[in-house]
Amino acid sequence: SIIGHEREYQGATLSKIWLYNTIDQSFVCLTSEWDVQVGDVSAADFHIGTVDPGLLWTNDSQGFYFLISDHGNVSVYYGSVDGAMYPSLNGQQHVYGLTINPETHEAVLAISTPVKPGDLYTYNLSTGELAQLTFINDELLKTRSLSEAEAISFPSSDGREIHGSFMN
Repeated sequence: SIIGHEREYQGATLSKIWLYNTIDQSFVCLTSEWDVQVGDVSAADFHIGTVDPGLLWTNDSQGFYFLISDHGNVSVYYGSVDGAMYPSLNGQQHVYGLTINPETHEAVLAISTPVKPGDLYTYNLSTGELAQLTFINDELLKTRSLSEAEAISFPSSDGREIHGSFMN
């Protein structure tokens, strides 16, 4: 499996998930109809040096977990070799770190939001249970007021919707 594209829009092409068929030696794109970026492409000043985990395979080699960037958020998705894709952990957040234990279906995530910057969480991939592990910024946050990001959108000149966010 690989993450990449065929430069359909030069440097503005969204990366897709491809599987290599060893029998006929061909690539099949599993996410050709998706209008989202596979991987973490969020601009994050506080998270310099993080590494996108790519595709993290399950024990049975029939599925994988990965990050997507969509509408300013970075979420965890599950994909199967037959092309089904499902959100595992979706929301207004930046998941900037992900590792899984394929045997126990548990993960450790690094998650940041505008009002809760940068902590580690355990995540049960089967049940969806999320539990915070670290509270590194709690003391600082007691003395600061942070703003939630508000989503905005507007039509561009070609009719496509442009998404963004602002903070008061």
